[in-house]
Amino acid sequence: APVSSATDEQASIQVSNLSVAQHAIVATYDGDGSFQGSNGSVAQKVERAHTSTLVTSSANPAKSGQAVTFTANVSPVAPGAGDPQGTVTFTINGAQLGNAVMLSGGQAPSSAFATLSPGTYQVKATYSGDGHFVGSAGGFDQGAGLDVVKAATTMTLDSSANPSDFGAPVTFTSTVAAVAPATGRPSGVVQFWEGGKLLGASNLAAAAANTSVATFVTSTLAPGPHAIRAVYVGNFNFEGQTSTTSQDVGQATTVTGISSTPESSTFGDDVTFTSTVTGAAGAPGSPSGSVTFREGSTVLGVAS
Repeated sequence: APVSSATDEQASIQVSNLSVAQHAIVATYDGDGSFQGSNGSVAQKVERAHTSTLVTSSANPAKSGQAVTFTANVSPVAPGAGDPQGTVTFTINGAQLGNAVMLSGGQAPSSAFATLSPGTYQVKATYSGDGHFVGSAGGFDQGAGLDVVKAATTMTLDSSANPSDFGAPVTFTSTVAAVAPATGRPSGVVQFWEGGKLLGASNLAAAAANTSVATFVTSTLAPGPHAIRAVYVGNFNFEGQTSTTSQDVGQATTVTGISSTPESSTFGDDVTFTSTVTGAAGAPGSPSGSVTFREGSTVLGVAS
């Protein structure tokens, strides 16, 4: 009977730990009872794996003045595998943000950044690469970039004296604060209104952390109830806000004096009584109306 020819047989192993280099791989066949042993070799070049770098943000959109942290995520591109090492550098609109940051577990967080005004910012992370992985760069995987919007504000309006007397000065204080997570002190102008009448305006001044105040003093409010409204017009970084308060103004106090001419008289003589009415200091105008002169319950006369 004819003898069949020998066939190829295969033995395979799979490795993933070859370093980046040119490798000479040798396969040695040990032989068996019918076949002699033999050697074979192949040149295997191992190159660095490619990577992909993406950026995420702790907030997007973010409020003006809000502390934002960016995180670079570096991952191998298939068929590459493993844990990239090295550093990442962040830039915002081309300007470097801080120093290079070491990768750990494929991630590198930036330092907190809290000085961005409203607008859209291009954030880019550049991975340096290492002995096993090629460097790469990238930004946000969605959207046009980091959007920063105006920060919201809160506002209160207080009166130094309520109720107050007619003609007495009243100080209205408006307090404007940034709403977390935004930071910074709002600046700009606060207007003080009664209905459609502008009473006055004042610039905000720095107060406590993330807070500013504006004051307005008036002594011209007429007696009666008043609805006072403070309007913060906002600025480039902060949204405007409105707050109201009620103010009751009472009549100004007076002091009434009386004198007689002559001071001593005889029966039947004419006697003139003169009353002097003085308004409280600061009250605009002069008291008007009439004065009633009495002796006990008997009305002696009325004079303007």
